[in-house]
Amino acid sequence: MVLFDRTEDFIACDMVKADDIGGAYNATKTLIESGCKRIALINFKPYINIGKERRMGYCMALDEYGIKENNSLIFEVDEEKDLFKQIEKVFNLNPLPDAIFAVKEDFAAIAIKLALKKGLKIPEDISLISFVNGLISEYSSPSITAVIQHGYNMGKMAAELLIDRIENKTSKKPYETKVIATRLKHRDSTKKVN
Repeated sequence: MVLFDRTEDFIACDMVKADDIGGAYNATKTLIESGCKRIALINFKPYINIGKERRMGYCMALDEYGIKENNSLIFEVDEEKDLFKQIEKVFNLNPLPDAIFAVKEDFAAIAIKLALKKGLKIPEDISLISFVNGLISEYSSPSITAVIQHGYNMGKMAAELLIDRIENKTSKKPYETKVIATRLKHRDSTKKVN
């Protein structure tokens, strides 16, 4: 068995995952360097590993720039419930955040829809970055700056690890965890970095 993308440390097997900490750190750092200071995080519930790691990267960037972590700006959403209602809470804050880092593409798309409904201009009033670069990010209006996970490379590496494990089943080779670097794809939802 090989786990990829959503991995769990308590399962003994080979794993392939994106650099969730580094990707979140770079996304948050980009928002800060573009002038944002009140950055909301729309995250998974804490039982999902990638949510923990993406929050860690977000917090690392805030800390590096001397911005105190503010729990009122961190929203943990339950994917089984109405996402619009949960994400709308971001826009009930006073003062509003000047940026949002969403750990999932559909969270970001909903946030954009709600921001526009409130009459906010993107990125002038509020900037937004999504973790995951798919069709939603590319074709939203405005298009969403996104962390690219390189899903094809993750899948290819996972298949290679699995095939190697099957072909060498007598081998006592230790399990491996491969971490794939991410990169940021800049689009219309963020201001230029100063």
